[in-house]
Amino acid sequence: KGRAGDGRASAIDTAARTAHPLNERAVLFCRRGMRHRIARLGLVLGLVGAAVGGAFVIHRDFQATPLRQTDDVDRRVDRLLALILDLHSAQTAYVAPAQNPIPSLERVPALFKQLTMLTGETSPLLASPAGIREIATFADATSALAHADASAREHLLLGDVLSASHVVFQEADAAAKDMTEALVRLRAAERAEARGSGERIPGRTGPVLAAVGALWVAGLLVLAFVPAVRGVPRDEGGLASEPPQAGV
Repeated sequence: KGRAGDGRASAIDTAARTAHPLNERAVLFCRRGMRHRIARLGLVLGLVGAAVGGAFVIHRDFQATPLRQTDDVDRRVDRLLALILDLHSAQTAYVAPAQNPIPSLERVPALFKQLTMLTGETSPLLASPAGIREIATFADATSALAHADASAREHLLLGDVLSASHVVFQEADAAAKDMTEALVRLRAAERAEARGSGERIPGRTGPVLAAVGALWVAGLLVLAFVPAVRGVPRDEGGLASEPPQAGV
C-alpha cells in the first residue's frame, strides 16, 4: 500500500508538472532566484525606485497645478490693467488745457509696446477656452485703441484740439473700457478652469499610488515568504552555498 500511495503521488506530481510546465518553471525560478542576496537586494532597490518615481509624479502634478499658473496669469492681468490706466492718462494729457502734450506723445508708443509684449506672454498661459476668446477680444480692443490714438495725433498735428478731445474721450475711452472688461472676464474664466482642474488632480494621482502600493505589497510578500539562502554544514566540515533542492 505504501508503494502504491507513493506511486499515485508521484504520478499526480508528474501530471501537474506536465500540464503546467511554464507555471512550474516560473515558480521554481522565483523561489530559487529570491533566495540569493543579490536578487533580494535588486528587489528592494526596485521597490525604492518605484516609490521615488511615484513621489516624483505626484510632486510634479501638485507643483504644476493650474492654481499656480492662474496666479501668474493674475499678475500679468494686473500689469495689463495698470498699462491701460497709464495709456488713458497719457492720452488725456494730449488735450489737457495749459499742458505740454509732447511728453505724453512720446510716452504712449512705449506703453503700447509693453502692452503688446505682455499680451503675447500671457496668451500661452491661458488654459480655458473662454480665456482664449477673451484675450482675442482684448487684442481687438487694443487695436481699436491704437487706431483712436493715431487719429487723435493726426488731429493734434493739424491743430484741431477739439476733434482730438472727441477722439480721446469717446473712441479711446470706449476701447479702453472694452479692454478692461475683457481682462476681467479672462481672469474669471481662468480661475474657474483652475478650480475644476484642481479637483481632478486626486483622480490622476490615485492610480499612481495604487500601482506603487500593489508593487510594494507583492515585493514584501516575496521577501516574507521566500527565505534567503543560509549556509548548511557539509560532511567535510565546510558550508554549502545553498540547501539541496529536492524534486528538481
